[in-house]
Amino acid sequence: MRAYPVPLAVASAALFCALVPSLPYGYFQLLRILVCGVSCYGALIAMERENTTWMWLFICITVLFNPIIKIHFDREIWQVIDAAVGLLYGVAAVLFRKTPAPSLPATQSPS
Repeated sequence: MRAYPVPLAVASAALFCALVPSLPYGYFQLLRILVCGVSCYGALIAMERENTTWMWLFICITVLFNPIIKIHFDREIWQVIDAAVGLLYGVAAVLFRKTPAPSLPATQSPS
């Protein structure tokens, strides 16, 4: 599967926009859904590339931003988390774009 860095970049920008203090609560609900979905996508890409470190980072982010079973923190803590995850997504977007997916072994046709 080819990795597309656009979802990671969009989620990174949305996370940095979340640092604006006067956003409505609905933005943060949509942000949870976006980040959870993009983290699932990132974990899938990392798993296919056999990069367990990135895979587990994305799984932890998925759990943290899960929109169904919410984890509650103060706004100040969420701002730090949003900035850290936004930076992580930016790094992942660059790394996923630069590293090719592993090629599948060629199958030999019967002669």
